[in-house]
Amino acid sequence: MNNAQTESAAVQDANIVVALVVLALFVAVIVLVRRGRRDPVNNELPRGQRARPIALEWVEPWLDLVVVVVVLWAELTSGWAHVMAAIIGVILGAPIGYVRARTMFVGAVPERNLVIMRRSGLEYVLLAFLLGVNIASHYLTADTTSVFSLILTALIALLVGEAFVRSASMTVRYRRWSASAARRGATEDSQQPS
Repeated sequence: MNNAQTESAAVQDANIVVALVVLALFVAVIVLVRRGRRDPVNNELPRGQRARPIALEWVEPWLDLVVVVVVLWAELTSGWAHVMAAIIGVILGAPIGYVRARTMFVGAVPERNLVIMRRSGLEYVLLAFLLGVNIASHYLTADTTSVFSLILTALIALLVGEAFVRSASMTVRYRRWSASAARRGATEDSQQPS
């Protein structure tokens, strides 16, 4: 077996592993989303709110990371400029994730491991943005050294920073809420701790 065949086999093995990881993460997301939607707590919530398993907040960022790495792999391995653009994107995404967690978090149901969140139009805007960036990355980045390509890398990486910081902020707020509720013996509709 020559060197090119060995590299090709290694790439195929890596692709299989990545596909299995993405599949496992997608299955976890689907199971958790369905569990959250079927929980009877949702029937008691005001319009515009939903209950989601807190574990979903822990899985989603990893799925985002794997998908972004797959999308950006060629750019990230083409040189340091894209790595720096990705780092800048992650840093810029962090405050967005923090603000998003603050605006979305309503409360928690610790005994069911659920977080109560406000539905937001921002979710759909971000989804459309991700779709647009993904489409643009496939059609417009033939030249990986262009300024546009670097900006696209930063924008895609921004989504990863947003997801991880949102997840961490939601988890911190969930734990504070849970600890406060345990101390007070409170119910789901208690005042949110600051």
